[in-house]
Amino acid sequence: MFQTAYMARLTLHLLGQFHATLDGRPLTAFKTDKVRALLAYLAVERGRAHRREPLGSLFWPEGPADAVRANLRQSLCRLRDALHDQDQAHPWLLTTPETVQLDPAGDYWVDALEFDRLLAQCNGHCHRSLAGCRACAERLAQAVALYRGEFLAGLCLKDSPEFAHWCLVHQQTLHRKVMDALHHLALQHMQRGETAAAEAYLQRQIALEPWCEPAHRQLMRLYAAGGRRGEAVAQYLCCRRALEEQLGLAPEIETTALCDSIRAGRPVTLPACRAMNVPTSTSALVGRAEELARIGEMLQNPDCRLLTLVGLGGCGKTSLARAAAAQEIGAFRDGVCFCSPVSADAGASPASALAQALGLPVAHDAQTQAVQFLRRKEMLLVLDDLEDHAAAEWIAHLLHAAPGVVILATAQRPLGIRVEWRFEVRGLAYPKPDSCAARPDLLRFPAVQLFVQCAGRARAGFALSAHDAPHIARICRQVEGLPLALELAASWAGVMACAEIADAIDAGLDFLETTWRDLPARQRSLRAGFDHNWGRLSHEEREALACLSVFRGEFGHAAARAVVGALCAHRCRQDAADERPRPSAGCLFRAFVEQAWLQEVAPGRYRLHGLLRRYAEEKLSRGAAEHAAIRLRFCTHFAGLAERAEAARAGPQAEEWRDRLRLERLNLETAHAWALSLADAAPDVAHRLARALAFCDGPRGGGLGAAWVAAQQPWQEDEQLPKMEPRDPPGFADRLQVDWDLPDHAAV
Repeated sequence: MFQTAYMARLTLHLLGQFHATLDGRPLTAFKTDKVRALLAYLAVERGRAHRREPLGSLFWPEGPADAVRANLRQSLCRLRDALHDQDQAHPWLLTTPETVQLDPAGDYWVDALEFDRLLAQCNGHCHRSLAGCRACAERLAQAVALYRGEFLAGLCLKDSPEFAHWCLVHQQTLHRKVMDALHHLALQHMQRGETAAAEAYLQRQIALEPWCEPAHRQLMRLYAAGGRRGEAVAQYLCCRRALEEQLGLAPEIETTALCDSIRAGRPVTLPACRAMNVPTSTSALVGRAEELARIGEMLQNPDCRLLTLVGLGGCGKTSLARAAAAQEIGAFRDGVCFCSPVSADAGASPASALAQALGLPVAHDAQTQAVQFLRRKEMLLVLDDLEDHAAAEWIAHLLHAAPGVVILATAQRPLGIRVEWRFEVRGLAYPKPDSCAARPDLLRFPAVQLFVQCAGRARAGFALSAHDAPHIARICRQVEGLPLALELAASWAGVMACAEIADAIDAGLDFLETTWRDLPARQRSLRAGFDHNWGRLSHEEREALACLSVFRGEFGHAAARAVVGALCAHRCRQDAADERPRPSAGCLFRAFVEQAWLQEVAPGRYRLHGLLRRYAEEKLSRGAAEHAAIRLRFCTHFAGLAERAEAARAGPQAEEWRDRLRLERLNLETAHAWALSLADAAPDVAHRLARALAFCDGPRGGGLGAAWVAAQQPWQEDEQLPKMEPRDPPGFADRLQVDWDLPDHAAV
């Protein structure tokens, strides 16, 4: 919580007793309270340089001008000594003959300023309500934890009334702010049903302000609702005594009436905390804290009415939606409702499934029924696994008719509504090939944590061992952190060693399956999930996605357009200057990104998930002629890239092209290997690609390209590769013509 404070070299605690540290060691050599007060004043008012005359008058208002200047000089010297300013490369105090200032760029932290910063973030944060915003609740909790007492408690300068007034203003302002923060925290925890935390914040309010009658009343209600009626009555007596002793007042009628109601045994209820059909998770959610926080931020944004979680099947959308729903309980006045149209009665529409989840009686027109019920509600609806995209028009109508309703949906593809916000869910972080395979390092990766957790269910006592660590890391890389794939792989830990599991995954996708009965059929194997989603694609979408499986690494628009070929030509216009596509609204490439078939790894750079690439490659390989033609397009595109790099090799853009080729390294190596196998059709292509790899490695590189070129022709003395005129082999262009038999509107 106080990470900023501990990282700063100089820390000042002004809330409560004055306390200062330098590099973690307490500073005590201030000599007088006025030196402490001077440091506190300069720290809080650090935004400007202070003229010496008014600064001296603030602390020594009665003395002659010469004496005031001397006192200020002496106090500044003592302050420098206390801060060890003479030993600092960059002194804390910036002084001139006319001004004094604490360096605003200095490495220091002040609790009172951090308190104000946290509250300012809450006030400036865009949310539906402060009481319902979890992010702001965390900020408020941090702020009140900083408040150890009133500002500069115990630091009294009786002969400095102006400073005392300045101090009093800050004390009163900060006191009001902390009381307001405590009130909001207690209210939020009460709405969420977290009564222990609410009680603690209410008690803190009363400790700071014993006559705070609203806090007493809330505490009375909390005690009575929990069956602690005796404590509730005792709290009333405490309230009455504090009001009489400190303000000379009697409790308000509302407080007395509440006490009488409690004594009479009448029921007392707290603000409702409703959650309808929100399933509880059977295991802890691993590695999703950042995603949960971002989803919570979006749901609390007043502009966000529909948020759709999209991602590959098995990426954990449902688990994330459940956790988000549980996180938002209490944030919406009328609660949270979880609904899965796929799990509802067979043939039920999303509207009918939602009506069932809301507990509404069966009606002929479920759409109108649900809209009428939700019209004046303030509610979060979680629509899981929303497959029926014909419901998009009705959902848009619902959002318009019920302005207090917010929808969190999970789907393979967005609904396509104008107000929709999209959030892509990807796999868990996993160790890269160059990561350390030691156990302590691996356990920080969520993918490894999930595998170990699931393997522990398959084999009692399973733990991450030094022997299994590299194999588990390999499994996590094979499935690229996909949660369902990790669970399916870990389910074999009871009968197979981790090394055997990794080998089986390499052998084929069909290994990743289970017989678990509490999962839908399409989630019991990875192939079934891919088959389900593949079946929802159009013919041209399937063809285009299969074409993209030839890429082994990441790729850009131009490469995708060149490989997919005719599918791209209809809707993607090429700019001859930079060869970047200008896709239209119907571009399949854009659709793949929106549906998370493609992952964006950098602006304009994309890749297929490794398991999906293997699945799509299986589809592509079923047509031998088409597969060969696509490989040829792949090779010729990267051969063309190699030619352009060769042309720029001796020019000022040589390094830029070398970096570009390194970015395409995996694709160049794949194209080179394929070109060798297609040597009869394209004899020069392999040579061009090898030269590109050699250029990528550098003149003294030891890579594949350098070795191949060295075997073909010795290096020149200037370490420059010989010039070569680019040319296509006879008939090469004809081999690139593929009869796709597609309509003109197909696009990529």
